[in-house]
Amino acid sequence: MEGQQSVTPLMIVVIAAFITPIILHRLRLKAIPVVVAEIIVGLALGEIGLKVIVQDNWLDLLSYNWVTN
Repeated sequence: MEGQQSVTPLMIVVIAAFITPIILHRLRLKAIPVVVAEIIVGLALGEIGLKVIVQDNWLDLLSYNWVTN
């Protein structure tokens, strides 16, 4: 079916954002803030790292700048 978008990259982002703080808590890594760890995970999974997450319309919607001048 043409025109359908996969939600797989969006689900990967959501799962990674949910699991990262849990892993930090389990490993008792207090030196790394959760935000920094989530950025590192995003870089590792994104186009710079393993290329698991590719840009699509769902992620464009999330990254859209809603604040207009």
